[in-house]
Amino acid sequence: MRALRGKKIGITGPGSGTEALVTYLFAKVGMDSATDCELVNLGSTASALGALKAGRVDALAFFQPIAQQAAAAGIGTRYISPAAGDVPGLERTAHGVVFTTQRIIDKKPKEVAAFQAALERAQRFIHQADPVEITRLLTVYLKGIDPKALTELPGLMRTEIPEIIGFTRASFDTAIAFHRATGLVKHLPAYEKIVPPGLRTP
Repeated sequence: MRALRGKKIGITGPGSGTEALVTYLFAKVGMDSATDCELVNLGSTASALGALKAGRVDALAFFQPIAQQAAAAGIGTRYISPAAGDVPGLERTAHGVVFTTQRIIDKKPKEVAAFQAALERAQRFIHQADPVEITRLLTVYLKGIDPKALTELPGLMRTEIPEIIGFTRASFDTAIAFHRATGLVKHLPAYEKIVPPGLRTP
């Protein structure tokens, strides 16, 4: 992180998770992203890759698979990845979530249960399916992406996504600590308040 002092770092936009990650990582080594680097708002993945290729930014704080796309295009490489274990303490953290209200849960219990079951099937599929089949589906989902950028994704996804649906208290607490440190959320919920009993895992 200290090597990024004074550099131009592309993010999706102000107040985003990509900005928060830079803020968090800089603070970890006693730096301030507001003064020790220049954050450049780039929006889309295409704009970000174009900016990196043109030298308008020195690095990107973006979501997967932008590092793989940069590598496939020969314009960059993965530098730091929390999901890959590069940041102690962020290896196992709740990241992507879907939430609803208690009113909807009470009003449409079958639909909510079906949605949860579908997510769990998808998570099991990621862990059990042939990587070739996973790559094929990613090609359909990520239209226009260079196939070379997809080769390492099945393995990465298995380290990032749990095989069963639910949230451990540890992964929740890590996410809360990240949001507290970066100021993304001011009113932080309790585990028991936001995670239903059926989704609380050991």
